[in-house]
Amino acid sequence: MKTILFLLFAIPGILYSQLTWDRTYSAQGNIAYAIMPNSNGYAVAGNHNITGQFLLFQLDKWGNQLWTGSYGRRYGLFDREFMEDAVRDKAGSFFLGGLSFSIPDTNWEGSSFAYIVKTDSMGRQLWDYQRYTSKEDIPIFSNFMDVEPTTDGGCIGIGYIFADRQNSSPIMATTKTLIVRLDKDGNVVFEKIYDTAPFVNPLYYSICQMHNPSKGFLGASVTDKLQKIHLFKLGQNGDSLWSRTYSKQNVSSSHFYEVGKIRPTSDGNYLLTARGVDAGMIMKIDSSGNPIWVRDDIFYGAWNSFEDQDGNYVLSHGGFFTVLSPDGRTLYTSEPYDFFDDINFIRIRQTVPIPNRQYLQLIDMRDGIRVMKTDCEGNVIDPLPCAFATDIQEIRSANNCFSLVHGPDSWMLRYRGKPIPEPFMVTVYNIQGASVLTESVNSPETSTFISHESLAKGLYVIQVKDEAGQVLFQGKGVK
Repeated sequence: MKTILFLLFAIPGILYSQLTWDRTYSAQGNIAYAIMPNSNGYAVAGNHNITGQFLLFQLDKWGNQLWTGSYGRRYGLFDREFMEDAVRDKAGSFFLGGLSFSIPDTNWEGSSFAYIVKTDSMGRQLWDYQRYTSKEDIPIFSNFMDVEPTTDGGCIGIGYIFADRQNSSPIMATTKTLIVRLDKDGNVVFEKIYDTAPFVNPLYYSICQMHNPSKGFLGASVTDKLQKIHLFKLGQNGDSLWSRTYSKQNVSSSHFYEVGKIRPTSDGNYLLTARGVDAGMIMKIDSSGNPIWVRDDIFYGAWNSFEDQDGNYVLSHGGFFTVLSPDGRTLYTSEPYDFFDDINFIRIRQTVPIPNRQYLQLIDMRDGIRVMKTDCEGNVIDPLPCAFATDIQEIRSANNCFSLVHGPDSWMLRYRGKPIPEPFMVTVYNIQGASVLTESVNSPETSTFISHESLAKGLYVIQVKDEAGQVLFQGKGVK
């Protein structure tokens, strides 16, 4: 059987960094918070490492920056903003939430204020909101930990406030829950400060508008000395309607660090994630807060969850991501990425599903914002910068499932399924269609390493054939 490899043309002078969908934007920001697909590509939000302001920049579908915006109130040289969350609404506007911090001076003695910025789809600021109070109110510290869009074009923010200093250290102050809803123009619809248990001394928050907006909002926080998850429901005017608490059952340590996002699901329910000391938790709940299922065995904690096009749930945790079925069963857990360093907080911030069963991986590198586009197994996808790449189609046989993992010195060819052909031939082609490497595999187990140390940097096509010449797998590899 003769195999013809069609190569149309290549664009000369393309750099290696442009051939892979793996970019680090170290000159722009040092902490990543959110990546948001939109009609122009992907918007990324974080903190700017030079100006100390909120950062928002737009990438095209190849990862090139289209525009960049910085946002914040600059009262003095050393004032700065800290982002906690960023979201995009259905109209394309962005909401950035966190705090605006003022260095101590004679007027304010050092304060920070819960802060939200709204921009249009091109990053132009429309308005900002700061929970500004007079010195007599003495709120040492307030912060929005989560901000979510509402159906009226506005948003709702939830966080905490040190509401009573009493001439003592801010660390000793009592924290209370702060909830503010803003309309599309930034005007306050309601503000609520809750100072009764279990709203007192919580850590980390999440909130979302319910499937039926007339039913109000669902919120969550970590409470009771990090031992429990506090789930609560608010009415349209922000009044508390009910609250429930949940604890871990199946792991040795019951402590939580923080809650992730509450996200509505397509079946009318909600997902909530939480990061723990030795394991995280993800739970699916109904609109009354009743658990449908709970998983409290998610290692390295649970950060964010998203629903993909198949109705499964994609969960990022540490240097991994896991795909869960609608009933909570584990369908797939990725191999750990080599950048993962939990001690230094280098980890996946979000794994966001996009069309064609691909994912955007947003990685907090501490000295840069790293974005990768991967397939469903976590392998980096090249951005198809030239026409030949669109003509080479991935091929997988019906009986064998091959996948390609990129490494610094080799490609790892993994395969699952039966029967595994023995032997098979691996051929590597360069972008001109010439064979540059051939290797026969005689005793396959579950994986084979194909060294590319002798090859120049660039894009290659890896093809696997059985003895009869039938193509079992064809994919793209980058050195």
